[in-house]
Amino acid sequence: LPAVVHIEAQRPLGKGINPIAMVLAPTRELAVQISDEAAKILKGSKVWAGCVYGGGSKKEQIKNLKL
Repeated sequence: LPAVVHIEAQRPLGKGINPIAMVLAPTRELAVQISDEAAKILKGSKVWAGCVYGGGSKKEQIKNLKL
């Protein structure tokens, strides 16, 4: 939640300038859970969250990170 407050306080950035904040998690399962909860919090916002972790489909993760 503090990251969302920080991001919302930033002036608009140019296209393709990402990320503004990063959350690190020790396990893939926790990273996915954090991403899912962030998506709920960010619903209806201009801010979005993506999840990148080892052992998953690179193609799918890249697709999820693109706007």
